[in-house]
Amino acid sequence: RGPQPVSAPKGRGRAAGFRLVQEFMAVVAPKLADREAACSRVAHNGLVLQAVPEALRHDRAVVLAAVRQDGRALRFASEGLRADPEIALEAIKQHPEAFRFTGDLLRVSRSFAIQATSCCGEVLRYVDDRLRDDSGVVLAAVALDGLALGLAGPVPRGDREVVRTAVLQNAAALEFASEELRGDGLLILEAMRKHGASVLRFATPALLASRHTMVRAIELDGFALTFASSVLREDAVFCGAAVRTNGLALEKASDSVRGDYDVVDAAVANEPKALRFAAPAIRLDRKFLLNAIARDARVLKFVAAKFRDDREFLLEAMRLNGAALAFAPEDFQSDHELVLEAVRSSDAAIKSVPQRMRADSAFMLQVTARSAVAFRWASAGLRGDRDFVLHAVAVDGRVVEFASDAMRADRAVGAEAARCSGGAALRLLPIELRADVDVVKAALERDALALEYASDDLRADADIVLFALRHNGLALRSAAPRLRTDCSFILQAMAQLGITVEELDEFRRTVLDSDRQAMSPVCEFAPLIEGVDLARLVDEMERTQSLLNLGQR
Repeated sequence: RGPQPVSAPKGRGRAAGFRLVQEFMAVVAPKLADREAACSRVAHNGLVLQAVPEALRHDRAVVLAAVRQDGRALRFASEGLRADPEIALEAIKQHPEAFRFTGDLLRVSRSFAIQATSCCGEVLRYVDDRLRDDSGVVLAAVALDGLALGLAGPVPRGDREVVRTAVLQNAAALEFASEELRGDGLLILEAMRKHGASVLRFATPALLASRHTMVRAIELDGFALTFASSVLREDAVFCGAAVRTNGLALEKASDSVRGDYDVVDAAVANEPKALRFAAPAIRLDRKFLLNAIARDARVLKFVAAKFRDDREFLLEAMRLNGAALAFAPEDFQSDHELVLEAVRSSDAAIKSVPQRMRADSAFMLQVTARSAVAFRWASAGLRGDRDFVLHAVAVDGRVVEFASDAMRADRAVGAEAARCSGGAALRLLPIELRADVDVVKAALERDALALEYASDDLRADADIVLFALRHNGLALRSAAPRLRTDCSFILQAMAQLGITVEELDEFRRTVLDSDRQAMSPVCEFAPLIEGVDLARLVDEMERTQSLLNLGQR
């Protein structure tokens, strides 16, 4: 480390202190005579510049190294370098007080003052009164540090552009603006868009009582109610608008407004925690609380202990909004009846049930009977239990998605899921089961369009495709390409849908899309056989009819 500055010991006179400095200079100065050594020392401690030989204080490189480490070292530079704008600005960037040590011409230069304040707003503290009252100089300072407005003279504090720049940079700068500008509604609203309601802390009482301005303020930030006049905080309509923006603003409303049901309801709808600030009569109103919980389960977290410990109240809350189970006291989250009511109302309620209950087969069978989706939150052991899984997929086949891998590959489980939910379950099964004839037929009986999820081989199987077409002719869209153009399959699909060749011919001749839409279900089926020659269909129909007639003879 470089030599440290020496100060006079306490109790000794100035002469003793001067003598110590001389001794320090005598020891250190010879070591700093070399330019390279001087640069190295001042780069570690800029104030060592006071100990270097006079010639090196004229050296630009040495002085730059010193002021970049400590801007105040500028005071020890030669007069010529203290008047050098580049060196002076380097010093000011490091420490604003360096402005005091710049050359005489620089200290009174407006253009230099603007450059200096652009580097550090606090430089304004060290410029003379004339420059502190110059809007251009102050504007440069507040653009970097809004609070520098507090160092400005009266003219810039009343300059709208200067104040606007300062307040947008730092909301607290409004404190130093002129009274006129602290009451400028447009200026303050603009600052609020960036900083929120905190800007209003320094606004004039007249502005805070202005309904016109404050209505616009609470639209930006409901917490503007905090700074509104007492008259406005007594106004239920005004406060209602504020809490719709931020429910927690209810805390700043008057006592009478916090007892207004409409205002409190709006506040709680925006932020459930706002219930804490409602009047006691509302916080103890059972009907109000239940209505609020029905809308937002989180309200239960903030109701009075009287209701949180009331089982009947909690049961009613669960019936209205099962998600409220997550906010019920822990003891009640293990209450079977409470949980069943919650799950009936909201599938997600099961997530709040303790793990030991989610591993209870008898209980979870009750739960899944009311909401099969709750199967997703059963324990891993139950999701791998064949009897339990079979029961669950019989209620809703889609839950097979959350069964263990072994259960998803189980043929009986797959067939039961497909029988219950058709294609919605078939698509979730492994490819081996989607290639199983019995599993696929079970899905097709429930929903013929499930053919889409069968294996490629089964979608090319004539028996499977005909089985699907007997249930829904539109299943043709999922058949293999060669079957989609086979006249016998097309005619089977048309027969199921009740479509004639004449209707298909008319559909193809229509021009307007609106006409085609009006011809449903033809409009759904016709695109499936767009490339098929209708004459072939007629021929196939006639051939089939001939065979039938021959058989009857």
